[in-house]
Amino acid sequence: MGLQLGDIEKYSRGQYLEAFDMVKDGTLYSKEKKVREEIREIALGIRFFRRKYSMQTQNILDMQQMVDYVTETSTDITDVKIMSWMQKQLSYCGEELKILKALNNTAVVQRVNKDGVILHINDIYEKVSGDTRNLLGKNIKELGGGKYHPPEFWKDMWDTILSGQVWQGVIKSPRMDIDGFYYVHTTITPILGKNGEYDTFIAVKFDVTALKELEKDMADSRNRLHKILNSTSQLFWVINEKLEIQDINDSFCTMVGYDKDEIIGRSIYDFFDTESRKVMERQAGMIKTTEHRTYDVSLKKKNGTLLPIKLQATTIWNDHGEITDIIAFMVDVSDLIEASKKDALTGISNRRCFDNELKECYALINQGDLKEISLAMIDIDHFKNINDTYGHAIGDDVLGKMGSLLNTLSNEKMSVFRYGGEEFVLIGRDIDTDTMKNILEKFRMEIEKTNTVSGKENIKFTISVGVAGYKAGDTYNYTPEKISKLADTCLYFAKHNGRNRVITRRDI
Repeated sequence: MGLQLGDIEKYSRGQYLEAFDMVKDGTLYSKEKKVREEIREIALGIRFFRRKYSMQTQNILDMQQMVDYVTETSTDITDVKIMSWMQKQLSYCGEELKILKALNNTAVVQRVNKDGVILHINDIYEKVSGDTRNLLGKNIKELGGGKYHPPEFWKDMWDTILSGQVWQGVIKSPRMDIDGFYYVHTTITPILGKNGEYDTFIAVKFDVTALKELEKDMADSRNRLHKILNSTSQLFWVINEKLEIQDINDSFCTMVGYDKDEIIGRSIYDFFDTESRKVMERQAGMIKTTEHRTYDVSLKKKNGTLLPIKLQATTIWNDHGEITDIIAFMVDVSDLIEASKKDALTGISNRRCFDNELKECYALINQGDLKEISLAMIDIDHFKNINDTYGHAIGDDVLGKMGSLLNTLSNEKMSVFRYGGEEFVLIGRDIDTDTMKNILEKFRMEIEKTNTVSGKENIKFTISVGVAGYKAGDTYNYTPEKISKLADTCLYFAKHNGRNRVITRRDI
C-alpha cells in the first residue's frame, strides 16, 4: 500500500508509526520500480517533517542532521522513531537500488506465467541472445529454443517450479544474430498468487557462454592430453595429496590387469608390493617439495605377480601454494632388469645372478628348504692362445658356443652362469657332487668334439672343471664365498694336472 503526503498530514502523531509500518511492510519490492516508489514515499515523509520542524530556515539538508535535530528538539518519541526508521530505510533502499541496477546490467530478468507467456524481460536479454524481437506476450515454449535440450530437461524444470520449488540449471539457446549458441545459468523462483497457486515465475539468467566455451576448450585439451598419454607405453597416473589415484592411462590398466573403475579413488599403496610400499612410505614427505623424484619399485598386478618399474613423480602447485596434483610416469623395466641379468655375448646369466643364486641356495639349505647343492667352475683351456692365434672374433665365437652348449644343461635344478672371461659356473640344486661330476664329464667329452670354423681351419678346444658341494649338516664352516673358493681350488688342480678333466674335492 502506497503512503501519500496527504495521508501523513491528516494522521495524528500517534498514527505516524502505524502509517510508516504500512510503508515498511507493504512497499519494499525486489523490482527497481517499487524501490524507487518507496524512496519517493520516504522523500514525502522527509518533506513533511522538514516543514513541521521548520528545518528550511535552519538550513538542515543532511538526513543525519535531520534525525539529530528532531531528537534534540522534539518531545514526541514517535517522531524520533519515525525519522530514525526513514533514515535506515532510505539507506537500505539505496543499497537495494544499486543491487538492482547491477543485476539489471549483468543478468537477464524474465517474468512468465504458468502457461509460459512472457510478462516482463529486461534489456540485457538482447545483448546476451542477439534477439531484437519484442517478446512480451510471446510464449517461451514456442520460441524454438527448446529443441536443444531433451524433453525430460524441460519436464523436470516445469514440474519443479509448478510445485513451488526453486529450479536451477544451465540453458543452451541459439543466438539470433550470429551462427552459434549462448548459455545462461538460470534460477527460476515461483511466486504464489492470490488464488494460492504458483502462477508467476521470476527467472534470473547469467550469461555463462564464455565459461562454457572455456570448459569446452579445457575438455578438448584434456581429451587431446588423454589421447597422447594413452598412445604411450609408459604408465601414467595422477594422484592427490592423500595419495589417492585420480586418473590413469590405458597402458596402466593393461599392464596391471585392472579396469579403470577398480583403480580410481584407491590409495597408491594398494598397488605396491611390501618392499616398494616401505620405500614410498619413507619418501611420502617428498611430495611437499617441487623436485622431480625417481623410485625403483614394483607394482602388484591383479594376478599377484610383480611388475618392476622406474617411477618418476612431480608435484604440481597452484598460485596459492596448495598441492593440486602429483603426476607420475612409470616405465616397465622388466626387460632392462632381465637384460641386466644376462651376459651379452653368451646369452646366459651373468656373475651378479650367480652371486645372488648362491646366497639364496645357501640360505635355503640352512633353513631346511634345500638338502644340498653342487657348484662347478669351468674354464676353457688355453683360451688366450685361441685369441692370440685366431683373433678375438673367433674367441668370441668359442665363448658363444660354450654358452649355447652349457645352456642345454639348464633346467629347474641346474642354473648356468658366465663367471667372467673364459670361466663359467653351474649350480645344481639337490644335486650331489658325484652326479654333477658325471654330468660334466659327459659335457667335457661333447666339448672335445666341438669345432669353431675360422677360414678353412677347424678350431677345437677343451675345458677344465672343478666341482664342490655343500649340504645340510656339513661340519665345515661353509659360507657362499668358501664354497666358491673350494670349487676354484678344484679347478686349479684340474688345470695344473693335465687340463681337460673334471676334479672334485675327493680327487685332490
